[in-house]
Amino acid sequence: MICLNSIIELIGRISTMLRMFRASTPVESFCDVVRIVGMVFSLS
Repeated sequence: MICLNSIIELIGRISTMLRMFRASTPVESFCDVVRIVGMVFSLS
């Protein structure tokens, strides 16, 4: 159960970051999205 909660929290964090990123600048390439997701995973 702890693992499931962590995954849900992580998905929420990723979607929040992507939303913020999309609002500030248009996504120029898929690599930018991958880089952001990688940062989120390294923080958790």
